[in-house]
Amino acid sequence: MTIFDFFFQCSIIIIMKTLFYTFILVTISFNAWAQHSYTGGLQTEIKPTVSFKKYWKLNGKITTRTLFFEGTSVESFKGISVFERSELEMIMTKDLSKKNSIGFGYLIRDEEGDFKQRFIQQFAVSKEATTFKYGHRFRFDETLQKGKDVIYRFRYRFSIEKLLSKINDKKTYFFVGNEYLPTLQGDDFSLETRIVPGIGFKLNDKNKLELGIDYRMEDLFTQSHKQIFLLNIAWKPSF
Repeated sequence: MTIFDFFFQCSIIIIMKTLFYTFILVTISFNAWAQHSYTGGLQTEIKPTVSFKKYWKLNGKITTRTLFFEGTSVESFKGISVFERSELEMIMTKDLSKKNSIGFGYLIRDEEGDFKQRFIQQFAVSKEATTFKYGHRFRFDETLQKGKDVIYRFRYRFSIEKLLSKINDKKTYFFVGNEYLPTLQGDDFSLETRIVPGIGFKLNDKNKLELGIDYRMEDLFTQSHKQIFLLNIAWKPSF
């Protein structure tokens, strides 16, 4: 067994345990906490990547989210139709080596008429083999919103991608990501977790399409936390 195989197996064990404990946490939350809310809908993303000389890349993301249902632990499920948000994100990254990269960027969001700006700094580690790859991403961001305290967040994401099939330059792959987001706003501290499993399709050298379920739990360890379920569709062109 190579060192890479050893670390990959360790990473698989870590993420499977994380998913298991997160599932247990969600199950306990439905039974133990006094009140929670949930909502869900459709999220679409266009994520172009533009490559430059000297290992620089511009990673863009245009996101829209429409909500179709909501409910709480004390109110019944009901259908809605709310265009919740649209946002634009741009991250400039530079490869330091085949495994490491740094980046910085900017995001602007319109959330039901409420505008937010966010500044982003990140460091990423990745490893790729013939049939799979995994990565770690460490990100800091600062969100500015008129009339409110600045929101400071640290984000850690672990992700795995496993090749399922390949024919010429087309391939199908499975991916899963697990992210944790501790947040500080004024004197208020909160924690959010996200899990995104899905299937990806490499259509050609310049285009990918990904379909997944984006599950989020906000305000963990409180009596009024929020859960979000999103069908996520992402198109990833490269230039």
